[in-house]
Amino acid sequence: MAAVDVDSSSVISREVIPTRTGHDGAGVLDDCRQLAERHLRVDTVGIGIGVCELVGLDGRVHSAYSFDWRQLDVTGRFEDLAPCVIESDARTGAIAELRLGSGRQDNSFLFVGVGTGVSAALVENGAVRYGSRGNAIFIGDPELERRSGGGALATEYGASLADAFVDSTFVPRLRAAASDVGASIGVAVNILDPARIVVGGGLGSNLEYFRWLTGGIREAIYAEDTRRLRIDRSELGSEAGVLGAARRLGIRVPEELSIVGFDDLPLTRFTDPPLTTVHQPVRQKGEEAATMLLEALRRSASGDQDRQRVLGTRLLGTRLVVRRSTAAPSGERRLEVVAAR
Repeated sequence: MAAVDVDSSSVISREVIPTRTGHDGAGVLDDCRQLAERHLRVDTVGIGIGVCELVGLDGRVHSAYSFDWRQLDVTGRFEDLAPCVIESDARTGAIAELRLGSGRQDNSFLFVGVGTGVSAALVENGAVRYGSRGNAIFIGDPELERRSGGGALATEYGASLADAFVDSTFVPRLRAAASDVGASIGVAVNILDPARIVVGGGLGSNLEYFRWLTGGIREAIYAEDTRRLRIDRSELGSEAGVLGAARRLGIRVPEELSIVGFDDLPLTRFTDPPLTTVHQPVRQKGEEAATMLLEALRRSASGDQDRQRVLGTRLLGTRLVVRRSTAAPSGERRLEVVAAR
C-alpha cells in the first residue's frame, strides 16, 4: 500500500503487510480498509486496488485464487473515503508499461507478470485487451500457478526465494518452474502473435529466472520468425502496480504524480517520461558479494574455527539521477492517491 501526494511529488507513506491465508476474503478487505484509513489524507482523490484475481467488465472480482472477494462489495467499503477503482494487477502492470515503461516503444505487446502467481495482459494498438468478459489475464492451465508460481515455490522452499537462487539444491527446481511458465507463455504467443513480450513481477525481474523463462518461451514457439521476437524485462519493477493504478485514475506524470525508481537500468532514460531513479553500483555489489562468498568458502575449506563469524558489512555509494518523471511541488498539497494491493 502506498499513499502518494501528487502535488508535492512525493510518496507520503508506504506499508506492506502479509496477506491473510485461508482465503479469508473479508479479513483481507478489512486489512485494506484499515491501511487506507491509516494513510488517508484530507484531499485524497482516489483509491486504486490491484488484485491478483479476475476482475470482470463490471468491476467486480470473479475468482478466489488468493482470497475470496466475489460476494463482497469491495469498492463500496471505500466509497466514504474516496472514489475507488479495482483492477487486475496484470492490467495495471500492462497500463504502466504501456505509458511509462519498455512497452511504450511498441503499442502492441504481451505483458506477463510472474510473481506469487502468473498472469498476463495483451496490449493492442495502445489499448489493454479485456476480452469479452474481462477474463483475458490467464496464462497456461489452471494448475500452472499452483505448480510453478512464486507462491508455490516459496512454500515448497520454506524460505525467501532470494535465498533459493543461491541454493544449489533448489536451483534446478527454479529452472524447471521457469521453463514450465515459459512454455505456457510460448503457447500464448503462438495464438496471439504479439509484437514483443514484457516480463514483470518479482520473479520475472530476477535476471537468472528471466533467462530460464526466455528459453522456455522460445522453445515453445512454433514459427521460426516469431521465435526471434523481442522479450524484455519490465523497466518499472515493483513500481508498475502503483503507476498503473495512477494511470487508471487518469493521473499525469510528473504534473500530478512524481515517480522515483531504483537501480538506474539503462533503458530507464528512454521511458515516457524518462525515469528519475537511484543509481546503485551493480557491478561493484556483485564483486563484493563474490569476494565475501569466496572468503566464506576459504574459511570452510581450511577448517577455520571462526568460520561462522559474520564477514562484515559493505556499504556502497548510491546517487540520485534526476530525469523528467519528477517535478517540484507546485503549491499546497492538492491531490493524493492511495493504492492498495
